[in-house]
Amino acid sequence: MTQQFTTQALHLLQTKQFGALKELGEKLNQESPNNPFGLKCIAMALNGEGENEKSIELMKQISIQFPNDGENWLNLGKSLHQKNMLLESHHALFQAYKLLPASVDSCNELAKVLIKLYRYDEAHATLLQSFSIDSANLSTVLMLSDVLVFLGNPLDAKTYLESVLSNHPKNPILHNHLATTLQMLKEFSQAIEHYKNALLLLLEYPLKHSKQNSHTSFNQSLFEEELLKILALFYSNTINAFACSGTLLGLTREGHLLPFDKDIDIGVPFEKMDFAVELIQKNGYKEHQYSYMMSNPRVFRHEKSGLIIDLCGHQKLEDTDLSIAGLWMDGVSLESNRVTVYQNKELELETKTTEHGKIFEIKNKDAYLTRLYGSWKIKDTHFDTIVMAPNIQSFSPLVECFALDRIFFSLLSSNLTKAKILSSHALSQKNSDLFYISLDKKIQILG
Repeated sequence: MTQQFTTQALHLLQTKQFGALKELGEKLNQESPNNPFGLKCIAMALNGEGENEKSIELMKQISIQFPNDGENWLNLGKSLHQKNMLLESHHALFQAYKLLPASVDSCNELAKVLIKLYRYDEAHATLLQSFSIDSANLSTVLMLSDVLVFLGNPLDAKTYLESVLSNHPKNPILHNHLATTLQMLKEFSQAIEHYKNALLLLLEYPLKHSKQNSHTSFNQSLFEEELLKILALFYSNTINAFACSGTLLGLTREGHLLPFDKDIDIGVPFEKMDFAVELIQKNGYKEHQYSYMMSNPRVFRHEKSGLIIDLCGHQKLEDTDLSIAGLWMDGVSLESNRVTVYQNKELELETKTTEHGKIFEIKNKDAYLTRLYGSWKIKDTHFDTIVMAPNIQSFSPLVECFALDRIFFSLLSSNLTKAKILSSHALSQKNSDLFYISLDKKIQILG
C-alpha cells in the first residue's frame, strides 16, 4: 500500500474521523482485496467508534486470511488485553512477537500480558529482548525494573533505572520507580529524596480531580470460604491465627470482605511464621513477589484461585503487656521499620466453630479495630492504614517512604481528595519540615 494511503489513514485516525477512515478502508479493500490494509483501517475505525467486539472479530478474520501480518496480531492482542482476555491476548501477542522480533512495541505488549499472568521469567526474557533493541526506551526499563523486583532482584532493577535517569531527569514516574527500588534495598535516605523529586516533578503537570471507583471484582464467597479453611488449618496445627486488619474490619462492620480490599489479612504469632508458611505452601500457595522484600508480613498467592494472603506476624514484647506488628524489613531497626503497637488484651482470642472446623478469632473486636483504625465504624475509603493507623509507633523512614509513594499515586490517579488527606497527615508528622509545608500548600490548592 502506498505511503500516501498510510499517511491519510493515520491522519484520519489521529483526528478521530472514524467514518472517513472506514470509507477509506472499504475503498482500499475493494481495490486490493489481497492486501490487509483496507480491512485494518475498518477495524481501527470500528474500535474508535466503540465497536470493540466488531473490531476484534474483524481482526480475527484478518489473522486467518493474512496470518503473517504481525501488525494485525499486535493490534488484536492489544484489544483483547483491554478487555482483560489475557490468554487470548497472549496468543495474539506471541504471534506478533514472532513476526516482529525487532519491534519494541510487540515485545513490551507481550511482556505486559505475561506480567498479568504472573509469568515473570518469560516477561523478563521478553523485556531483555526489547532492551537489546532500544536500551533508552523508558517504558521498557520501567517494566524491566518491575519484573526484576518481582523476581527478588531490586539491585539489578536499580542499575537499569539509573542507566536512563540522565536521559529522563524530569520524569516523575522514573524517579518514583527508582525510589521504590531504593526502599526495597533499605536505602531509605536516597529513596525519600527520589520520592520527593517525583512529587515535585508530578506537580508541574496539570492535575484534576476525577471520580474514583475503588471496587474490584473478586469472588467474595469463595475467598471468605478459603479464609475459614486456612484459619481452621492453622487451628488444627496449634497456630493461634486470626482474621486481622482490613479483613476483620470488613467482616465486623460490613458482614463480608471489603469489596475494594485486594487481599486477606491473617494474624499469626511471629514465632510461628515459618510453620504457617510451610502449611500454606503445602495447600497451593506460592510466595508472591518475594513478599515485597519484607520479612513481615509474608505474602502468598494461590496459583489457581489467585487469592492473595498476607500472613501478618504479631510479636509479644518481653516484660510488657504490649505486642507489635506492622511492616518489617530484615536488618532494619524497629525505629526505622513500620511498627504498630497493641495491648496484649486487644489480641486475646476465642474459639469459634465453623463449617470448616474450629478457628480462632479476636475476642474484643471493637478494642482491636479502634486501636488500628480509630473511628472504625465510620466508612472512610480515603483512610490509609499503612500511613495513618493511630497505633503506628512513629513516622519512621519506612512510613515516610510509604506516605510519599501513596501521595504520588493518589495524584497520578487524580484522587485529589486522598492526596490532600495524606499530605495533611504527613505534614502533621513533619510540621517543621519545609518540604512538607511547601508540598501541602501545593496539593491543597488543587481541585
